[in-house]
Amino acid sequence: MNEERAATAADPRGLSTDDGSTQFARWLAQTQRSVRDHVDEFVRARCAASEPALRAAASVGLLHAFALVRDDVMDGSRVGRERQSTHLRLAAWHTEQR
Repeated sequence: MNEERAATAADPRGLSTDDGSTQFARWLAQTQRSVRDHVDEFVRARCAASEPALRAAASVGLLHAFALVRDDVMDGSRVGRERQSTHLRLAAWHTEQR
């Protein structure tokens, strides 16, 4: 994705570049790092360490983690990153608790 496309994708309603969405889209387009790394860096750069910013970053992190687990469930993945998928580990734990 080139920078112009990244800016357009991040700014479909014509928001100003001051809102940070264009900068964030450029970060995503220029590197192979994970989305979670980008969100963390973006929040730290734009919001410092204020309590609301940290809560927002944590919320996005949890949402992203949930999305990864959901993706494994929908794909029927049994292994991810050389480990048993999270949903299967949680299912085994739940069975052991009975």
